[in-house]
Amino acid sequence: MNLWKGLVQRKDKVSKQIKDIGCKELVRIIQTYVKEKKVILEYARAVLVISIEDGMKIFCDNDSVNQIVSEDDIIYYLESMETLAPNSKEKYLDYLVAKKGSEERFHTLLGIHHVNKIKEAMKKSTKTIPEVLQESSVAQAIKGLNNFFKSSINYNPQAILDAIKGLGLFDEEIKLYEMQKMHIQAISSLVEKGKQSINFIQAEQYCLKQEESLLANLFSKILDLYIDAKNRYIVKDNDKSPSPGAKSEIDALKRYMYGYEEYCRNFIKKYAANEKMNAEEVLTILPDDWALKDLREGREDESLFTYLCLTLNDRLAKQMNYAIAKNISENHKLDLESEHLELQKAYIYVGEKNMCKACNKVLGQKYYAIYPNGTVTHAQCAKDIQVCPVT
Repeated sequence: MNLWKGLVQRKDKVSKQIKDIGCKELVRIIQTYVKEKKVILEYARAVLVISIEDGMKIFCDNDSVNQIVSEDDIIYYLESMETLAPNSKEKYLDYLVAKKGSEERFHTLLGIHHVNKIKEAMKKSTKTIPEVLQESSVAQAIKGLNNFFKSSINYNPQAILDAIKGLGLFDEEIKLYEMQKMHIQAISSLVEKGKQSINFIQAEQYCLKQEESLLANLFSKILDLYIDAKNRYIVKDNDKSPSPGAKSEIDALKRYMYGYEEYCRNFIKKYAANEKMNAEEVLTILPDDWALKDLREGREDESLFTYLCLTLNDRLAKQMNYAIAKNISENHKLDLESEHLELQKAYIYVGEKNMCKACNKVLGQKYYAIYPNGTVTHAQCAKDIQVCPVT
């Protein structure tokens, strides 16, 4: 082994082909003969430095080595080899998560490994987060994380969510919130993202694709923005000794106040009859000072009036449909009860001369089979109680 190890570690002009042969021989010897953990790791180092592919063969699909060196020890060892054998830890974790029935913790470790690669790529840049995310090395690392998300679902989403906090990975955070059904947190993040442009389409789409009724929660979040902007506008506008630049701030607050209000009004009108919009929740949080028809400053906004009309019409329609369905169900029940009573009244007279309809012999026995259509047979002639032997 020392001979092969010395060969692959030689610094002089030994051809790559010879070193590859040396690596393969070391792998074969380790897999076949070595029984000590320390020796396995020592010679694996020599192989990994030259060929990560050959080095992986020592630890992957090798029962004899895996009985001596645990999976956790291998991960720790490959992490220490990251400088000499880059990506060896990632390749081994890829191998582990691809195995049938692999443990959740290995999937989680791989996900966090991809997050750490993103962090390492970011450290090399002095740019702000929005700018650094566009750099090729960072973008490549993010692509690796997203490929992991596509290939695995057996990881701890909260652990990975904690790891990516503060990295500006917005879409990835939303995905992890969604996996854990942390919808309120997801909606809050989406609203925060859209508040500057007063555009919450992405938040609407998120709510619509969930099973839960979340549109009222989204409406509440946007309404909070409106109320906050309104309160701040009133304070600034009533300030008797405004600071320099107060007018531009007041104008901005007014623009946001009206923008959020308009979005809220259009929102309730848009989703008035949507099953994911809880009308009771919306009605309890509507501002008391909202008029049914807003005619301020020349506007003709009837969104609240339209919302109430559509909501009431939808609820009335549902109540009517429920009443109709209930009546149909009750009538069907009465029909079945009537049919049951008629069947209870039915009877068949069996005398000494009655013949079995199946074998045409006199019944003359104590036990008979009687079918719903009135056919009477010997019990032994009734081969299938569900099927009349005559018809």
